[in-house]
Parts: sequence; structure tokens; C-alpha cells
Amino acid sequence: MCYHFPNGAAHRQRRACRGILAVTFTNKAAEEMRNRVSALLLRAGVPPAQPWLSTFHSLCARLLRREAANAGLPRDFAIYDDDDQLAAVKLAMGNLEIDDEALTPRNVLSRISYAKNHGQSAERCAAKRLTRTLAVCRHLCGLRAAAASKQRT
Repeated sequence: MCYHFPNGAAHRQRRACRGILAVTFTNKAAEEMRNRVSALLLRAGVPPAQPWLSTFHSLCARLLRREAANAGLPRDFAIYDDDDQLAAVKLAMGNLEIDDEALTPRNVLSRISYAKNHGQSAERCAAKRLTRTLAVCRHLCGLRAAAASKQRT
């Protein structure tokens, strides 16, 4: 597939490299793609620029940061990996003194994920009597706001 870039439209029409988008799922594959495409473009005499070659997650984060205001997000929003999410929920549950074997941090994360995937608001979760999960969510929002205001000072 890489050989189609310089021998195709980018070579014939001398389009800028920023017109190239290639997405993969692993950092290793993205780096390999970047090296191959860069070498092919240089050999084809295409002006050096940075094509968009990245992982799916990196591309989405880049687009979200660029369009943060349109998505209702601050430009400095954070993306939590699984470990960060779990730690944040544990902290929120500890601060709220929720110690229930039936409501584990993973269970809370699962409920939050389900609600997000089904477009459920905090009010809908409350109506479904997921009040402890809702309390954890509200506490997480408070922790995020506090961390954001700390970063600004």
C-alpha cells in the first residue's frame, strides 16, 4: 500500500504530504509506516512535510485536541488509560467512603461505560437508582475540576 502514495496522486499532482492519512493500531506499525512512506516520498521527489501517519488512538486524540471547543472540551483535557481510570474511581470511592463489596471500582467503571455508550445522562442514572455510581461520577468531575484549576495556577 505504501507504494501507491508516491506513485499515485501525491507523485503525479505533487500534493503536500499533509494530504496523506494512514492509520494503524500499534505504535510499532505506525513507526514502520512513517519510515517507509517518508522514504518513498523522498525518492519520488515529493516536498518534505509531515503526513498523518499514526495509531488510531493518537489520531483521535490529535483531532479532539484540535476540535476541543467544538466538542465542548477544554484544550487541555486528559485521556485516562485503564489504570488511571481505576485509580480515579478508587480515590473517589474512598473520598465518599463507599466500601461495598457489591460496588467495586471495576463495577463503577462498567456502569459509567454502559451509561456513556447508551447516551445516558447523570439524571437518567439517578432515576435508575444508580445513586452511588452517580455520586462517584460527580466526585470524579469535582476531582477533575480541582486538578484543572491547579494546573492553571
